[in-house]
Amino acid sequence: MSIYSAIRVLGERWPDVVRRLTADQRLRLRELLADAQAGPSLRLAMFLNDVLPEEHPVRAALLQDDTTLGAGVLMSPEQRSAWIDEILRGLDDDRNERLEHVDVEARSRIRRTLTTVPRDRVLDLGIDPKAPYVIDLDGDYPEFQFASGAVAETVRRVNILLTADLDPWGAADWWISRNAWIGETPLELLRTGRDDDVVALAAAVGEEG
Repeated sequence: MSIYSAIRVLGERWPDVVRRLTADQRLRLRELLADAQAGPSLRLAMFLNDVLPEEHPVRAALLQDDTTLGAGVLMSPEQRSAWIDEILRGLDDDRNERLEHVDVEARSRIRRTLTTVPRDRVLDLGIDPKAPYVIDLDGDYPEFQFASGAVAETVRRVNILLTADLDPWGAADWWISRNAWIGETPLELLRTGRDDDVVALAAAVGEEG
């Protein structure tokens, strides 16, 4: 088994791979790649094997000889680290590209509309501010996410459907934008107990994307 050959192909096939992953899986991949910088990682190999289809090139690469990079070229620790760094940058670049879709005017409207709390407050609640289901607006966190002192299951599900970890401003904008079908914002629906409707609307956004 060659985890390093798989890492090489993972870097080359990154746009295809990231489209196949959920928010939780992207977060897990980041953790496993960081671990792999120290040496071979069976957990990373198992993860890639689980989340990718059998015919995917990354899975095929797992079957290559573990001492080679491509056609018989030895992979040094420096090469391994460079490949992993490139993939981690790909995670960040994908997030930054999506952030650009929400302009300055929209961000200003979001800040005026939503009450936020600082990172320290989120930590005090025992919540991981980096969790993929938490909207992070450059260090400010919309308070409605923690109305019950924790992230409610509906908010968690919706934020994952909206890929809030990659597009937090877009997710926040969705919560406060009036829906043409129902004449209310998803946040208003949430506050009146219409959780199923909120999830359905978010799922529809995922299908359109």
